[in-house]
Amino acid sequence: MARSAASEFRDGAWFVALAPITDPKQVPSTIASAVGVRETGSKTAEALLADHFRPRTSLLLLDNFERLLAAGPLVAELLSAAAGLTIAATSQAPLRLSGEQVYLVPPLSLSGSPDSPASSDAGQLFIDRAVRVRPDFSITADNAATIAEICRRLDGLPLAIELAAARVRVLDVEDILARLGNRLALLSGGPSDAPDRHRTLRGAIAWTHELLGPSEAVVFRRLSVFLGGASLAAIEHVCSGEPADDAFAAIDELVGHSLVLADIGTTGRRFRMLQTIREFALERLAESTEAARVQRRHAEFYRDALERLAAAARLDPSAIDVLAPEVDNIRAALGWAAEADEVELGLRICGSARRLWGQQGLVREGLEWTQSFLRMPEQAALEPFRIRALEAAGGLAYWLGDGPSSVAAYRERLARAEGYGTRADVADAQFDLSFGLSSVGQAEAARQAWAAARSGYSELGDALGVARCGWVESSFNLVAQQFSEARGGLTEIIPIFREYRDYNYQGLAIGSLAVCEVVLGNLPAAGRLMTEALLASRGRSGVVGLIISLGVIATLSRLLGRPEEAARFEGAFEGLGQTYGVQMPGPLIQLLELAEARASIRDELDRDVRQGLLEAGRRMTFDQVLEFVQATVGERLIASPSAEKSAS
Repeated sequence: MARSAASEFRDGAWFVALAPITDPKQVPSTIASAVGVRETGSKTAEALLADHFRPRTSLLLLDNFERLLAAGPLVAELLSAAAGLTIAATSQAPLRLSGEQVYLVPPLSLSGSPDSPASSDAGQLFIDRAVRVRPDFSITADNAATIAEICRRLDGLPLAIELAAARVRVLDVEDILARLGNRLALLSGGPSDAPDRHRTLRGAIAWTHELLGPSEAVVFRRLSVFLGGASLAAIEHVCSGEPADDAFAAIDELVGHSLVLADIGTTGRRFRMLQTIREFALERLAESTEAARVQRRHAEFYRDALERLAAAARLDPSAIDVLAPEVDNIRAALGWAAEADEVELGLRICGSARRLWGQQGLVREGLEWTQSFLRMPEQAALEPFRIRALEAAGGLAYWLGDGPSSVAAYRERLARAEGYGTRADVADAQFDLSFGLSSVGQAEAARQAWAAARSGYSELGDALGVARCGWVESSFNLVAQQFSEARGGLTEIIPIFREYRDYNYQGLAIGSLAVCEVVLGNLPAAGRLMTEALLASRGRSGVVGLIISLGVIATLSRLLGRPEEAARFEGAFEGLGQTYGVQMPGPLIQLLELAEARASIRDELDRDVRQGLLEAGRRMTFDQVLEFVQATVGERLIASPSAEKSAS
C-alpha cells in the first residue's frame, strides 16, 4: 500500500524497519539513517529530521512501532514541524497521539463456499502457500471442505494459515486439521530468512505479549478461562484482583494490542480472544499458581447468573435468553467442575440451566451433563442441589420424548424431596411426576400424583400452583375426550396465568384450548387461539411449546382445507423438532388424529409436491414460521369460506 501511495508524494516515501531495535532512544537515528540524513554538528537527530522534512511533501512509513511507544512524541514533533509530512506506523498498539487515526487490520475473510476455499481470502492464501512447498498440491472435492475448516479454525490469521499450509510437505490436510487441537506446537517452521517472530505462531504471539505490563499480562492469562467471549461485567468479576485490580483498563490495553477483540452483539459489547491467542493465554495460566482459583471464579459466576434467572424463567422462558451467548462458557464451567470433582457446583449449574438448554436446542447435551453429575458420589449436604438437578433431568428427558427416563428422574426427585426438601419442593415434584407418568400411559398414577400436588399447593396458598394443576386436569380431560370439561377448566385458569404473568403456562393453556376447539370442529376459534398463542408469545414462550404448536397448526390447516400450508407447517415442525430435540407428546398425537378422523380428512397432494413443501418447511427459521402463521392461520385464513364450511 505504501509503495502504491508513494507516487502521490512529490519528494518521495521512506520505509523504516524498527523491529531490530528495542530502545526508543535509538528511533531518531534509525530514521535518520533510513532517509539519508547525516548526523553532524551540534544538532540532535530530532532537529535534523525536522529540518529535512520541513520543506518536503513526503511519506514516512515506520514499521513495528509497538515496542518503541515511548518514542511516540517524536512522531508528533515531526508532524508539527513539517506540514507536508505524512507518517504511517504499523504497530500492535496505538501510539496514543492527538489526531492519530487508527486503522485495524482484520483477519482474512473466511466468507465463501466450503466447497470452494479459493473463494475466500483465507482459502486463497492457504492454497498459494501449499503449492509453494508442494507443487502437485491441488483442491479436490475431497479436501475442499477440510481446507475451509482449517482456515476457520485458524481464525483467518495470515501467519497461522501460512504455517499450516507449509505442513502439507509431510501431512495431508485431514491430518493438519486433526492436529489443530495443539496449534502452537503444529504451527512452526517458517522460512529461515523470516524474522524469528514470524517462524512460529507462538513466537508471533509472544512478541506482542512481551509488550504487556504486569496487570495486563495477568488479565490476559485469566481471560483464557472464557470460551466464546464474555461481557465486561463477567470479565471484571472473574479477572480482577491483585495485581490486576482494574480489569477495565487492562481490557482497553489488550484490545489496543489486538490480543482481544471487541464485538457488538444483541446482548451488548462482548470481548473475545481468537482461539490461537487463547491457546497461548491458557499456557500462561497453566504456568501460574492461580489457574484453579480463576476457573472456580469463572464457574461460580455463571452458576450465580443461572440461579438468578431460573425463577424468572419459570414464568417467562425468554428471561433466560440473556445467557444465550454464554452457552460455551457454561460448557467450560461444567467441564472444569467435572474434572475438579466439584459436584455441588456442577449440580447447581445443571439444576438451573434446563430452560437454557431447551431454548438453544441443546436438550440432549443438557441431559447428558445433568446425568453425569447425578452419577457422582452422593453427599447429604448436596441433597437440595440433587433435587434441582433431578428436576432438570426429568424435564429434559420429557422434552426428548424419553418417558421412562423422565419418570425415573421425577420419582427419585420426589423421594428426595420428601426426605430433605420443603413442602413446596414436594408439591412441585408431584406435579412434574404427573407429566412423566402420563407420557408413559400410567393415567391413574398420574392422576394420583396430580391430586397430591394440587392438595399441597392449596395448603400452601399457592394460587399459581393450583392453576397449573388446573391445566393438568384439563389435559387429563382432553385425553379422556371430555372436551366440555376441558374447555371450561381452561377458560377459568387462563386469566389467572395472565394475572401472574406466567407466560409459560398461559401459552400452554391457550394451546390446549386450541386443541380442544380443533377436536370439536370449532376451527375459527382454534385458529384465533393458536395465532394468539404463537404471535403474542414471540420471544416469550419456550422453544418446546412453540415447536409443538406447529404440529397442531399443521393439523388445523389440513382441517381448514389447505393441504399445501399444512405440509409446510409439518415440515417446519419436523425440521425444528429435529434441531431442538423436541417430539410431539403421544396423547396429543392421538387427539390430532381423532380430529382428522372425525373430519374424514384425506391428503390428496401429489407426492412430489408434498415432498417439496415439506422440504421448504424444514428450511424455515422460527421468525419465518411466525410470519407464515400470521399470513395463513391469521384473519385471512379464518375468514375464508373453507374455514366456515369446515366449522359448520
